[in-house]
Amino acid sequence: MQSHKFHHCNFAGRYQNGNDYWRSAPALVWRYKLGGYRVLKRWLFYRERSIFNRPSRPEEAQHFTDAARRITVILLCGRDAG
Repeated sequence: MQSHKFHHCNFAGRYQNGNDYWRSAPALVWRYKLGGYRVLKRWLFYRERSIFNRPSRPEEAQHFTDAARRITVILLCGRDAG
C-alpha cells in the first residue's frame, strides 16, 4: 500500500553559512528527532562556517541529502512496518 503521509505537507528550507540553502525537504523530515535532537538541524549546526572556518564541501552536501532521503524513507515506512 502506498503511503500518502507527504501528499499535502509543507516543504521547508534553511540557509547554512549565509550561502548554502537546503530546500525541498518536507517539514516532517526537518522536524524528525532522534535522541531528542532534530537530526538535520543538529548535523548542520556542527558544520557551521564559524566552527569549520570554511564553506561546505560537495561531499558534505551529498551526505546531508542522503541523510534527508533516509529520514524520509523512515517516516514513510515507519508506521506501516510491523
